Amino acid sequence: MALLELEKIKKDINTLFGYVRCLMAKSDENCPLVATEWSANHSTSLGNPYTAGTYVFYNGHVYKCKFDNDGIIPTNTTYWLDLGEGHLLAEEQTDWNATGGRRYIVNKPTNTSDFVNDGEDGSSPYVTQDEMNAALADPQNLDEVLAEGDEAPTRSAKVGEVGLWDDFTAPFGYAKIFADKSRIYFQSKLGNLMFQISESGWQFLKSPWAYGFNFQTLTGNRTATWQDKSGVVAFLGDIRSYGLYSQTQEGPLVTGTTEGTLIGPGLGTLSVSPNLFQIGDSFHLRVNGKITNANNNQLVIQLKSNGNVIGTTGTITLPATTDKNWELTTDFTVILLGTAGNAKLQTNGKFIYNKNSNNAFEGIAFDYTESINFDTTILNTLDVTATWLTSDPINSIHTHQLTLNKIY
Repeated sequence: MALLELEKIKKDINTLFGYVRCLMAKSDENCPLVATEWSANHSTSLGNPYTAGTYVFYNGHVYKCKFDNDGIIPTNTTYWLDLGEGHLLAEEQTDWNATGGRRYIVNKPTNTSDFVNDGEDGSSPYVTQDEMNAALADPQNLDEVLAEGDEAPTRSAKVGEVGLWDDFTAPFGYAKIFADKSRIYFQSKLGNLMFQISESGWQFLKSPWAYGFNFQTLTGNRTATWQDKSGVVAFLGDIRSYGLYSQTQEGPLVTGTTEGTLIGPGLGTLSVSPNLFQIGDSFHLRVNGKITNANNNQLVIQLKSNGNVIGTTGTITLPATTDKNWELTTDFTVILLGTAGNAKLQTNGKFIYNKNSNNAFEGIAFDYTESINFDTTILNTLDVTATWLTSDPINSIHTHQLTLNKIY
């Protein structure tokens, strides 16, 4: 009896081995019964396409890949062979910080973002739809987006234009500031350009007060000080009369027969910048001082601009004078503007003095038109010179006072 049971067990074992050998001998289409789950996140662009010979699990069946493909669904018989019912192969969770489900991470990022929350703390790095809507909504005022103590970002920011709201109801809108490559513009809430700034100056654009401030080459470290008083600020060109220069020290002594300047140190300016002259601009010059000379000696007084004569007494033959007073008064007016040959300046004046005999006054009046060398497009600097035409060691002339005023 025991022998029969033993033979039966042996027969059963041989039969089992036969089944195993049979299974092992079958083609591989019948062998795989388990596989990882199919996913559409397999493509050539991502570097992980399905390749021939790959097995996947899909809807309870195991499929074998026949041809390389980019995530084509396994029910497509051109690319997949259905091997029959099978089982899902257990696999490790692939997502970081996942709490459930099967997740597929393709090309997991290695760089963190510039956002405050980039997911490193385990929370969602994504912006919700409500948060996006709130961010895109037009703020009513800065208090809605800024809190006390907020600071601007440290990196460079580029803004196309800035709107300055004051009334949201039509037809009003907002004033704004914007710029191009050369200027910054200020626009009113009615859409009118009001003001602009560039490297060459400022300009008011809105008529009727369109006006410009042009920047000239300026000396560094200049300071303008406003008096603590009410008043009116005006351009010199709009003021009819004002002082230009006042001599504060005696002028140089002119002797011999070499032409010399009579102007001494003082305050103000004797120059007019290019293109600042206007037709009708008129000036008054007054000069006085002391003179000594031998009888019948000759003298010439000249007014010059940039070395060119704009007025002259001509040759004066003087009686004897010893430390006597003299005075030159002259007026000159701009008649025409332009370059040399086009501009025109009219000058008239008189030169008077006391002579030794009876301390009597003598003098000469003169008139002069300059239309050859006078040029209003360049810097013009005034000079007053004296030249003795007679060589005598006692001849001398100098100034005590000189003032220049614009009278129109």
